[in-house]
Amino acid sequence: MGIGTILALLPSILGAFSGKGQAQVAPILAQLGTIVPGAAPPAAGSKDAEVLKFATDIMGMVLGAAGVPAATATPAQQIQATAKVLAEPALVQKVEDGTLKRLEALGPTFDKLIAIDAAANAASAAGKDAAAERSKMDRWDMTKALVLSSEGLIWFTMALLCAAIIVQVVMADDHEPSGVLVGMIGPLLMMVYKNRSQPFDYRFDGTPSANAANAINAEIASKK
Repeated sequence: MGIGTILALLPSILGAFSGKGQAQVAPILAQLGTIVPGAAPPAAGSKDAEVLKFATDIMGMVLGAAGVPAATATPAQQIQATAKVLAEPALVQKVEDGTLKRLEALGPTFDKLIAIDAAANAASAAGKDAAAERSKMDRWDMTKALVLSSEGLIWFTMALLCAAIIVQVVMADDHEPSGVLVGMIGPLLMMVYKNRSQPFDYRFDGTPSANAANAINAEIASKK
């Protein structure tokens, strides 16, 4: 099943659940915002992988309720199945009941993964604090130079890439940009934003996770 289609349809499916069902499922599915369709899949056994599997299971329930084989379902069939289920309250209730049962079974797994994340975040914050203390004793603090040079190098590479695309479009007979060059923009931008986010993570939160994500984790951990 295409993850992009699943991520697009889940808000509509979740919106049809009862208030109680939404309150229990939404905090977990909210973490799907960190998963980018087409990017490398999450590491097996990680929290992201389990959340993604949970989302896929929900779509499987929707397909099952609509009478569509999940193993061979196309994106178009996923959309049609979702429309069919949303049009029939009895099918929505069936999917919601199955989702809540699945969530209850996954509770211990999510609790364990959240504990692992919390330990990793604590270790990361401690490491950053130790590095900050070491920098105070250094004769010259290289932090600013490292951040500026790292970001500057990526932006310089971006500028060269854009220049190469412009030259290629002007020189090419069909005046079409190279798919390879255009495809390199996305990963470079991700590197830029990742570099920019790290100082903010440390200054305002102290861990790699945002405050909103920590709040979601706490809410998930409280649900058995």
